[in-house]
Amino acid sequence: MPLDTIDHKSDNELIEAIKGIASERGCQKLIIGLPLLPSGKEGEQAEYTKSIADILKNDGFEVNMIDERYTTPKIRDCDPNAHSAVKILNIYLEMSEIS
Repeated sequence: MPLDTIDHKSDNELIEAIKGIASERGCQKLIIGLPLLPSGKEGEQAEYTKSIADILKNDGFEVNMIDERYTTPKIRDCDPNAHSAVKILNIYLEMSEIS
């Protein structure tokens, strides 16, 4: 079940919110969507996301990044970020079953 999208005004606020949710739920592993460009290359947003992931890794979390291209729903009757998060987690779980 998806959680609400984290609204934040700073990187620190985002990181603290993630750490709080992870602590509350007993999570040591984080699955993070990597926003690649349609070409598959990394752009500015991917670099930013990786910098946040690095901070979380340094704080002791295991972080796995999953390509999030094409996970945003076409139907807009839901929170698109929450919908994408569920798809990203499903991709991770399916990949884990294969390996």
